[in-house]
Amino acid sequence: MGIMDEDYVVVYSRKFDEKDKDNSKTIDRDEFLFLYRDIEGDDTKTQTEADIIFNGIDIDNSNTLSKDEFLDLVKSIKGGDKQYLHKMVFRSFDKDRSKTLEAEEIVAYSEFCKKAKTKEEAEELVKKYNPDGKGKGLTFPQLYEELTGVKIDPKTDPYDGKLGKCCLIL
Repeated sequence: MGIMDEDYVVVYSRKFDEKDKDNSKTIDRDEFLFLYRDIEGDDTKTQTEADIIFNGIDIDNSNTLSKDEFLDLVKSIKGGDKQYLHKMVFRSFDKDRSKTLEAEEIVAYSEFCKKAKTKEEAEELVKKYNPDGKGKGLTFPQLYEELTGVKIDPKTDPYDGKLGKCCLIL
């Protein structure tokens, strides 16, 4: 990380603390919207857009973001890490945390990324990557390649290892 990146981290760390009025070390959706607009330099970003990014960061569904989670976003936006940003959007639309997106989820994801696909196109993509009919969706690397034209490691985890594997012992 360069000096400029460090400056962003310091600046947004302070802004996070300013928004964290109750000193909980977390921010909620409303606080995030203001900060998201600030990071993007765009006051027209909607609550819906911010919620999609928020949901992609909030892997544990706590409805809050820690400072570390927030600063990861700052680094990705300010550093131009498009793959990380796509991961957040992918996670937001992967409601069941299956690490795949089914046709309807692909449509929503592609619309958000401004590369809209119809349901029929999404279903064709699923068939293309699952010719045996066993898979019901696309993995992150498959969808990323389709939308960006960039091939990435097929083992790329959209959750960066943060998706907890929890089990209940009865």
